[in-house]
Amino acid sequence: MKKVVALVMSLLAVVSMFAGCSAGKEAVESSGAKSVTFSLLSSPASLDPATTVDGHSLMVETQLFSMLVDSSGGNSAEIKPDIAESWEISEDGLTYTFKLREDVYFHNGKQLTADDVVYTFERVMTEPYTSYYAVSIKSVEATDEHTFVAHLNYPFADFLTMIGGIYFGICCEEAITAGDDFMYKPVGTGPYKLEGDYVPGQAFKFVYNDKYYGAEPDIKEINFKIQPDTNTAVISLQNGEVDFIPALTVNDIETIESDEDLALYQAPSYTIHYVCFNKNNAPWNIKEVRQAVNYAINKQDLLDGALNGIGAIANAPLNSLHLGYNENIPFNEYDVEAAKAKLAEAGYPDGFSCSLMVNSNNAISMKVAQIMQNQLAQIGIEVSVEQLEKATWSDNLNKSNFEIALGTLNWADTNNMVTYLYHTDGGFNYDRVYSNPVMDEMIEKASQTLDTEERVKLYNQIVELGHEDLPIICLLFPNEIVGANKNIDGIKIVDNCYFPVATWTLNQ
Repeated sequence: MKKVVALVMSLLAVVSMFAGCSAGKEAVESSGAKSVTFSLLSSPASLDPATTVDGHSLMVETQLFSMLVDSSGGNSAEIKPDIAESWEISEDGLTYTFKLREDVYFHNGKQLTADDVVYTFERVMTEPYTSYYAVSIKSVEATDEHTFVAHLNYPFADFLTMIGGIYFGICCEEAITAGDDFMYKPVGTGPYKLEGDYVPGQAFKFVYNDKYYGAEPDIKEINFKIQPDTNTAVISLQNGEVDFIPALTVNDIETIESDEDLALYQAPSYTIHYVCFNKNNAPWNIKEVRQAVNYAINKQDLLDGALNGIGAIANAPLNSLHLGYNENIPFNEYDVEAAKAKLAEAGYPDGFSCSLMVNSNNAISMKVAQIMQNQLAQIGIEVSVEQLEKATWSDNLNKSNFEIALGTLNWADTNNMVTYLYHTDGGFNYDRVYSNPVMDEMIEKASQTLDTEERVKLYNQIVELGHEDLPIICLLFPNEIVGANKNIDGIKIVDNCYFPVATWTLNQ
């Protein structure tokens, strides 16, 4: 299921390759080209869809790459043709045959063939960041220049939705094998292409790809500014230096709404904030300790204190937007005495001290950490908050270099959400200690079940088992909040990574 909320934006002029100009709030360059300027909290780790999982990279890459099908960035069951103009599915659900458009060209001028699609899929199947997405794929082949065939290991209910996601953005084989650093010199078939060089940490620019096979976009240029501080970004939006901030906090709402030149929109999101534990070591490998932490956390206080009550308490990784949402799981189990009893049962009646690792670029996580620090102190757990820049925080998570940490995950697709967090090989099952064969079997069965009613039952059981085993503690689902200049039509909030500028229209 997807949540779509329209929002209205405007643009401003741009006086250089990298930044918006100060000539009021009209988004027109001196050349006459319409442009927008994005404010990004952090620099994309890569512009290569097969080598990254961070949200800012995905947001940027969706402008550069096209997929075989359009599934709104991999978040919608409504599948539309894209590079593939049609497809057929075998009766057993194991073979997908795609007929490719013959008018698709890469940014470097090379015509796309089925061999490029084969190369892209095989790369996704082997790259560490993306291989898990391809576990359902047995093999791929090109039966002629414009016919691509995918053979599956088993029927996979979300196959078309999955390959409509940016990880399956079709890449130019020639550009990758030539030896250039594709992470910083991407070549796709999307409506925009990189102008100049991409240097992490610096501003960069996309321009219209005049070889694009689809409808010509109204907006011809996209500028990206890196602004790690949200307050700075909001001031830039008010001053007309940027046009769009894709991730605002609840504290910014009044500022945006009070400015007649700006528009603010918010919608329930798929983003879960949660606590993860390094269960390689005591005391986090003891279930009763994790239960004690769960009892000590008052999620309503977290919602009120970190989000001003805007958003929802999480009882599982799935909320009301997801397939498989389960209202039977308790939402808030705050009970200080029960928490103390669990600690005593685990052998820690006097508590202990620990470190809570937090992404310092995430304002919500920072506030949640401060509130949790006080809450856990009530049961004798002394928490020191370790604030790390996003890249270091992420690297430490992947290396299990933490005690407990605050994490976030955004998937509209239920299968991805539960797989990432609960499967033995899940990408966000960081310590790889949580491994329940029953859980793995249910997740795998659900992904292969084509009957929606049966899938819902399985997902209900999956999140119930997750709550029982408690490898993580689900905290909050904040609303998505976007700030923009008001002269742009066509923006839809699908998730916080998918904002296709090619569908926007500038009103002058």
